[in-house]
Amino acid sequence: MLIRVDDFPHGDLALHNQLRSQPGYDHRDHIWQFLQAFESRGVPYVLGVSPELINNHSDLFFLRGLQHCEVALHGFNHGWHRFAARWPRITETWPLGGEFAFATHAELRASMQRALHTLSDFKLRKFIAPFNVYTQPLLDVLNEFGFEQLLGGEAGVQHGMHKLQHGGLQLDLCLPPLYNDACKILPHLAQAIAADSTITLHWIYEQPAQAADWDAIARQVAAARQPAAPQPAAAAAPLQLRSAQPAFQTAPAAAVMLRSAPAAAQPAAAVTHTALPPAGTAIAMVTETLNFTSGGVRCIAETLNELTRRGYNTACYVTQPDLRCDWLQLEFPVRPLAQLPDFRGVLISPYSPTAELVANSNASGKFYWVHSYEPRFPALTGRPDSWRLMSEQSYRLPQLQYFATSSYVQQILELIYGREVLAPLVPGGVDPQLFAPGAKSAGLPRVMFLSREHAFRGSADIVRALQLARTQGANFEVLVMGQPLDMGGLEHRLLPPLPQPEYAALLGSADIFVHASHFEGLPLPPLEAMAAGCAVIATHPGASDYLLDGHNALVVPPQRPDKIAAALVQLHRNSAQRAALAANGRATVTRSYTWAHTADRMEQALAEGMARLGLAFGRALPEAAAAAPAAAPTAGQPARPPLVSALVSVYNAERFMRGLLDDLEAQTIADRLEIIVIDAGSQQNERAIVEEYQQLYDNIVYLRAPAQCSVYGAWNLGIAAARGQYLTNANADDRHRADAFERMAGVLAQRADIALVYADVLITDREHETFENNTAVNAAIWEDFDAASLRKDCFVGPQPMWRRQLHTRYGNFDDQLQVAGDWEFWLRCTPPEEFLHLNEVLGLYLRSPQSRENRDRPLARHEAQLVRARHLAEPALVAA
Repeated sequence: MLIRVDDFPHGDLALHNQLRSQPGYDHRDHIWQFLQAFESRGVPYVLGVSPELINNHSDLFFLRGLQHCEVALHGFNHGWHRFAARWPRITETWPLGGEFAFATHAELRASMQRALHTLSDFKLRKFIAPFNVYTQPLLDVLNEFGFEQLLGGEAGVQHGMHKLQHGGLQLDLCLPPLYNDACKILPHLAQAIAADSTITLHWIYEQPAQAADWDAIARQVAAARQPAAPQPAAAAAPLQLRSAQPAFQTAPAAAVMLRSAPAAAQPAAAVTHTALPPAGTAIAMVTETLNFTSGGVRCIAETLNELTRRGYNTACYVTQPDLRCDWLQLEFPVRPLAQLPDFRGVLISPYSPTAELVANSNASGKFYWVHSYEPRFPALTGRPDSWRLMSEQSYRLPQLQYFATSSYVQQILELIYGREVLAPLVPGGVDPQLFAPGAKSAGLPRVMFLSREHAFRGSADIVRALQLARTQGANFEVLVMGQPLDMGGLEHRLLPPLPQPEYAALLGSADIFVHASHFEGLPLPPLEAMAAGCAVIATHPGASDYLLDGHNALVVPPQRPDKIAAALVQLHRNSAQRAALAANGRATVTRSYTWAHTADRMEQALAEGMARLGLAFGRALPEAAAAAPAAAPTAGQPARPPLVSALVSVYNAERFMRGLLDDLEAQTIADRLEIIVIDAGSQQNERAIVEEYQQLYDNIVYLRAPAQCSVYGAWNLGIAAARGQYLTNANADDRHRADAFERMAGVLAQRADIALVYADVLITDREHETFENNTAVNAAIWEDFDAASLRKDCFVGPQPMWRRQLHTRYGNFDDQLQVAGDWEFWLRCTPPEEFLHLNEVLGLYLRSPQSRENRDRPLARHEAQLVRARHLAEPALVAA
């Protein structure tokens, strides 16, 4: 059968706006509480997506994370509102085709091309007609673009649309009672399953309590599918995915890490993770495209070029399929977003739409290079208000560290958004060899300016200023590069956007450059003009760190053509002042604003940020630091006491022992690691393998319990023997990222207020895989810490690290518990202790049906009830 879910990101604009008015509302959180029923049970479903209504970044990020979802095209924009003046009710447009009424074949074809571009990550085979109505031209376009199935319903039948020429499209009609609320579908579900019928759900009209009805549907469908197509995920209860508060940070984090086939009938493709350079040497940025002429793209390209020359391993990941950059020379690779999950180095967003991608990535260092105050863009450029909401949210992401191009932007981040911005400012720069003074004309002074698309760029102000200057006898040769504009009869030469060398040469021939923007983060064109030997007239658009009035530029207020005119007249009459401004301007660039200076400041900002994380950063880390081999064998104890003690409880785990010990000895802090193997009464010969490794390494301790005991009893024995400041449990069949212990211990060392840290993990169903080379089928993206939420469920994950002193204050693990002893101990600690979620993947978890928790689900449920009941009251400290 087919499960159809309509209306992402929304299908009812009035209701959507009402919901958005609620503090903290996010439509992705809203829909996830329903979709997780299908995702957790591996039940395939179809989700209708309207491409012109989504946020191209965060919504696509969410969709990529849905492991069992097939994306269908759900119209384009539900555009019935275009007819509101003629038909006040939606239903009145249905006989005419709703959104598609009066649309020509050419218009529909153009909409389809835009839709396919927006959703290019997905193979679109199904089309859902909004409100189940459509037209013959739409059917023709769907056939032209190779769609296979049209999902319709009662309204289409009512208006005879099922009788249109559908060509090669299969028409799937979903009719009441199977086109309904989840609770109303449930009584008919068994019949629908038996008949292999389609059911249609509308999440936006459902209340949170009705998620239980979705869960019931998913449970019944999963049970019915089990004999014919067993789902591996059904063997074990799914790990809880993050539930962000209040902003959206949920399942999509798993999305960027892994993607499986959209239809569950197709097995998920194996994802092999390969080792990458050390975090301190790898730097990458994430943006939409580099094949677009703009100052922001130039900043990205030139900075990465400079960092490449300094020995860093650099790259740029782009969200659009175009990997070209036709207008700049690149010295680094441009990679598709699909390759981002394997990146483990320093990752930077230079642009608000990619901030969330960086925040939810697997990078060791996550940064946002803020170039401007982007929430103002909708008012200035006509972008939708959703851009403002998205960009404001990008300034509030707790996973990111922020640095700014200018003091203006830095103050906005600090004063409005309360961010602790990294100290170094990182402005863009100029290549002074490319932008250099050229020969000046002996005739009229040559004035140049750029004509830009939007009014806030100030081109009209410059034209008006030139007109005013002419009335005062100041005539100029005028060069304009960019968009055609109304020059009011002024004689001028208009040039299209030129390649960089030609633009630089033209700029070098100008005497005066005028920049009249009303708003900028830190504009590059005045700097380029300074380098090219122009006398610069520039507005004070908010950011003006490099502008010094009367020294390297004449600075005027924005939106004051009269002031620009006065500056033009002044420079027209005073060639000596023009020369002085030009000389001082070029000196400003060569002393402080080349791309080398940008890279210097970038290194300073990244070094400060990585130090806050307790991680090293630098351009010349030796290969040994990346591989971090374990300490060589010595006759005595290690020279320094261990920093971390890893507690390894083993019971009949002989087949995992070599992989386990190899994994731990490959940790980057293996020389500060103590490995305590506790034999919990195993019937196998783990001890022989441990003794073999003890001949090679001096940091392994072997203990055997006097009698068979629980994993928590074994951990307690290890705790008594441990010498490290920090403890972690290393399960015999799990594996770690090479720097996992260094990363977690670094955070604990930096944050005295944090008692325990936990990170996300990849999930595999295959034994004997490593973090660097695995076929992970999913990921556990844990919830950010909240003491109240921890009392409902354990989301600390299988590989936390905590301070040993917690056991002095709160005692040991309850060794009478078999599967919930760790959760019970965490609850004893909180409050008052604080835990911290590291939003990065540091481990590989084997989802084994043989684990005690999974093979004895009644026991797991029973112990969960005991733990919840025990901790209804506040925890009490034990005697020290």
